[in-house]
Amino acid sequence: MDFQIVLPIKPEIAHGIIWNLVEQINNSRTFKDGELVEGIIQNYPIKLKKAKEVEREVLRIILPDEKSLFYGDDGCSPLYAYQEFANVNE
Repeated sequence: MDFQIVLPIKPEIAHGIIWNLVEQINNSRTFKDGELVEGIIQNYPIKLKKAKEVEREVLRIILPDEKSLFYGDDGCSPLYAYQEFANVNE
């Protein structure tokens, strides 16, 4: 499955995050829906979530907010919470 980032971040940062995941795949690591992954971005875990992009399934990279919170955590930034529900069908 391909990776997807929906948070509006700089392309260089997105590239670095995806590159780190690909490096782990090259070292025989597999990823699954709902997994929290450490070591991809400094000091924070990321979450992976199966999502649909147009007609294909992808693993969406969910980034934590500046307080390391995700959707469902009290006080999570609305922009970061939006990642869980973003609809990418164009």
